[in-house]
Amino acid sequence: MSLVKFDIQNRIGIITLDRDGALNAINYEMFTVLRQYIIAWEEDPNIDAVVIKSNNDKAFCSGGDLKSLYYYHQEQEGQKTFPKFRQFFWEEYELNRIIHHYKKPYIALINGIAMGGGLGVSMHGSHRIVCEDVRLAMPETAIGFFPDAGSSYLFSRSPGQLGLFLGLTGWQMNAADAVYAGIATHFMPKEHFDTFLEALVKVDTAGRAEEIIFELLDMFAGGEIPMLSTLQKNRDMIDTCFSQKGVDNIMTELQLHKNPWAYQILDKLEEASPLSLKVTYELLKLAPKKNFDFLSQLDFILSQNFVKGSEFFEGIRAKIIDKDGDPDWQYKKTEDISDNRVAEYFKER
Repeated sequence: MSLVKFDIQNRIGIITLDRDGALNAINYEMFTVLRQYIIAWEEDPNIDAVVIKSNNDKAFCSGGDLKSLYYYHQEQEGQKTFPKFRQFFWEEYELNRIIHHYKKPYIALINGIAMGGGLGVSMHGSHRIVCEDVRLAMPETAIGFFPDAGSSYLFSRSPGQLGLFLGLTGWQMNAADAVYAGIATHFMPKEHFDTFLEALVKVDTAGRAEEIIFELLDMFAGGEIPMLSTLQKNRDMIDTCFSQKGVDNIMTELQLHKNPWAYQILDKLEEASPLSLKVTYELLKLAPKKNFDFLSQLDFILSQNFVKGSEFFEGIRAKIIDKDGDPDWQYKKTEDISDNRVAEYFKER
């Protein structure tokens, strides 16, 4: 059974994620076939735009298939090299890079849960459309990893300190948050998704796909978003706290605010992997100065260094496999981690 469906309707390529039982978690084979089709459609003169959507009402995509990586790691215990990890992350990040540079409109219709690798296959496209039930996040610091899949590029271009906040905390954005932070380009009521797509495939887009998409978005998207943006409401506090130098100072500043929401954010940071927090902080401080391709290559280097350690797999065990929510991190506090140790993660080894 195919976990991804590909269809061409009147010059529009349509990708449907269809791994229902796993909330569309993307495995290696899915990343590979996505990359192959997306490349072929970019080169096909008979296709004017690409749409990616989900068949699952609860989720666009819950992320990469971390369970398979965990079990592979268990099977390979004691090994020093993990070829499957190189293949998996190369396919994922190369797909992200292709989408970022795509020469045709790439429209993501995002519903429900969209996290980790699910954002990677959507947020780098030209049109990132969210609806009222979305929950968008890069919660990687909670599993001993880092916000990957090119998210450092997009986060670092969010207003103020929002990107650093999103990367460190894994905050789940609603539709208003996503538009405010620049992660999404449009809001569209979920009930309009099918109608928008039906209208798109009925129109002759030859030579004027951008114009048609603009007109249809003007018709079906926009309007008042039916919820408030927590990010916008707390923007001043976020900018003040997350402009502090280093993770420890950020956490201290959150404590000084003596605000219930600040304490909620502090709790999220205290539950995350201290190593992940320090690596993520350095990554997101570096990201504004770098282009997408540089950051994509850096993602790959970081991913390979994380899979050589224990934090990533302990995080997956605690959050996804055993679900006890009690990871035994190698490093208990951020102050236990030297700058040299963090710097090692940014070097190809």
